Amino acid sequence: MENGYASLRNIEKLCKTDIRFIWLLDGSPAPSFMTISNFMNEFLLDSIKDIFNDINSYIFEKEHVDLKHVYIDGTKLEANANKYTWVWKKACITSRNKVFAYLTQVIKEINDIDLMYDNFKIGTRQEYTVEYCEYILNQYSKIMNIDTTSFVHGKGKRKSIIQKHYEKLEEYTEKLKRYAKHIKICGDSRNWINVNKVDRKKRRIIHA
Repeated sequence: MENGYASLRNIEKLCKTDIRFIWLLDGSPAPSFMTISNFMNEFLLDSIKDIFNDINSYIFEKEHVDLKHVYIDGTKLEANANKYTWVWKKACITSRNKVFAYLTQVIKEINDIDLMYDNFKIGTRQEYTVEYCEYILNQYSKIMNIDTTSFVHGKGKRKSIIQKHYEKLEEYTEKLKRYAKHIKICGDSRNWINVNKVDRKKRRIIHA
């Protein structure tokens, strides 16, 4: 069966033309569709589970696989089919540094466009704390008399430059909060965390 198709003639053709099938044959001539049919009807009579166990047993015996120990190669896989929740410290630091650059760019645009004729200018930095970002957001809102309830959203709505700048500042502030939280949890001794596990622990503490 190849890609879900049980055509024996197709399998015969693949044995002659597909490099993967040719490699498996290891120099033997390609079998005909009748040979493949006879093999399936005469030898593959057990359930797929039994065949799988037999193949494993053969490999364990031939390759002298040690079954007394469990080997872990570091691969981490989610048991449930949901969003990947492993957070890596290095990735957080890299993403945080990118947000620093984005914030500097937005602040320069605000100073050059929105605050062009105002005495107040927002200072740029190499790195930004969450507190400083919240201060910027608050001051910018006061100076520009921003009313977030008047913001437009959805298709066909044209956002003002002030709304765009405010939403960017808000977005980057929230990202910095998230990165700071993950980096703090990792500390100096860990390189990664599982966000789901951290959240579950917090929920247990709250409900206790």
